[in-house]
Amino acid sequence: MTLLSSRVPMSALLLFLLLLAPRAGLAAGDAPLAAEAPSPTERSLTLEGDEHAPSMEESTGWVFTPGRAPLGLRLLAEVGAGVATAAAGGLVAGIGGFGLCQATGVLYATEGGCFYALLFGAMAGMAVGYPVGVWWGGEVVGGDGRLWASLLGGGLGLAAGYLGSRVLIAQTGRGESLIAIPLLAMVGASLGYELSAARPSVQPLLSLDTRGGMLGLAGRF
Repeated sequence: MTLLSSRVPMSALLLFLLLLAPRAGLAAGDAPLAAEAPSPTERSLTLEGDEHAPSMEESTGWVFTPGRAPLGLRLLAEVGAGVATAAAGGLVAGIGGFGLCQATGVLYATEGGCFYALLFGAMAGMAVGYPVGVWWGGEVVGGDGRLWASLLGGGLGLAAGYLGSRVLIAQTGRGESLIAIPLLAMVGASLGYELSAARPSVQPLLSLDTRGGMLGLAGRF
């Protein structure tokens, strides 16, 4: 094996070292900055993943609402809201009927004067107010019934109670059966609301974001 060697002048060697020194110092000084500053890819992942990562609702379009309360709690909320709304509706409609009677003279010529207008207005307000209260009371606790079904059920219950009480009064001559009118109206309103609620449904759910994905099932119960 033959070794080749050549002599390099000392001045040329010193000049080469002087040229390398600024580059080495600059690289050593910039190394921490390069380590601290994130790359464009890391910066985009940080911004998207940490500051504004798309949530499950944003990525899938689903909006999760609180689950439905148990049936007993729903019925309690429906009855409470129905009674409160019926009382408010009866008060407003009764005062309105009395004022209309005073202004127009309708029913004023009867024996009770405007008392019957007050009574009829209050009864109408309560008959409409109770199903409305059942509807919004059920919605508050996660129910999913329909207002028209609550109104229809209340109306059918009211009619059934009235007709049934008339038959019982004709047979017995006693008026205790009149209590069936409001009771059947209350039962009909809640029954109509609950029967019109949407049935449970389940469907696949896919969620994607910058940190990965998730596959599962989502539904309403």
